[in-house]
Amino acid sequence: MADVDDRGQLLIVGAFTFAVMLVALAVLLNTAIYTGNVATRDAGPGTGEAIEYEGEAATMARDSLGAVNEREGATYADLRGNFTRAVDDWVAITRVHGATSLAGGGLEPVGDPTRGTLIEQPNERNFTSAATARNWTVANDSTVRAFRLNVTQDSLETPPDGDLVDIIFGEDERPNYFHVRIDDGAETWRIYFARDANDSVSEDVTLSVDHDGSSDACSAPADNGTVAVDITGAELGGSHCEPLENMTTALDDSYTVSYRNGVNGTGTYSLVSNRAIGRLDTGADTTGANDPTAERALYDATFRVTWRTADVYYQSELRIAPGEADD
Repeated sequence: MADVDDRGQLLIVGAFTFAVMLVALAVLLNTAIYTGNVATRDAGPGTGEAIEYEGEAATMARDSLGAVNEREGATYADLRGNFTRAVDDWVAITRVHGATSLAGGGLEPVGDPTRGTLIEQPNERNFTSAATARNWTVANDSTVRAFRLNVTQDSLETPPDGDLVDIIFGEDERPNYFHVRIDDGAETWRIYFARDANDSVSEDVTLSVDHDGSSDACSAPADNGTVAVDITGAELGGSHCEPLENMTTALDDSYTVSYRNGVNGTGTYSLVSNRAIGRLDTGADTTGANDPTAERALYDATFRVTWRTADVYYQSELRIAPGEADD
């Protein structure tokens, strides 16, 4: 049995390594094409080439960060090592291709990537904690990125009347709706969810951001029974949602995310906290056995980008935090 378990673990590690190699290969192939294009294009005094190199570096780093965070059960050392290797491989290839155009690019880490936590519910269920608490803390004292939900339309509470988009979330009409609560210590925002709350939109999901006694709402039609919500990206159903943008703009750097009335909604979600798993207060399962789960992840990474030709020397600092509110 031990031999079987060992072979199983080797297969998992091998599969993950292969997946990271595929991501790196795709980025490297794009880089090869990019370098050839730069060599045949007049970018003025040369800064255009530098900016494009920085853009390619950002794309590679975002893709690599996402890929390494998908590995379940990884230690922070594993995550950092896999991410560093992906970046180093890309830099090595770009140097080879850059030499053909007498240009040199560099990408050096500035400090270590921030240790964070990936909290996710990949399987559709209600929005309760792993212990089925309806009111619970998702992530305490954190900044979060890539906070996205897919909400099942018919699982939400329905207002008692037709078009109540402006009043269902009023002072007297809020108790039973599933909502996300975000508290930065000084102010509190509540994002309420309801269905069929807007007569002008068929089969809709409506969210309303309640803050300081006032509410602003936006609605979107369900797509195959669900609506995608990107809280940090300020989108509902793929369209811009101004109330969410106003909230993310006003938030401090550290806040606590919690769910309320989690039994009154179902769906999937994920977010990344900038707080290491050992310091995080969360109702997600840190063992990975039950949804929602909490796994170690890298939150962000910072690099020093350089680009040098005979005529131009370019240097900048590049921070990668995919899905952050201002990303």
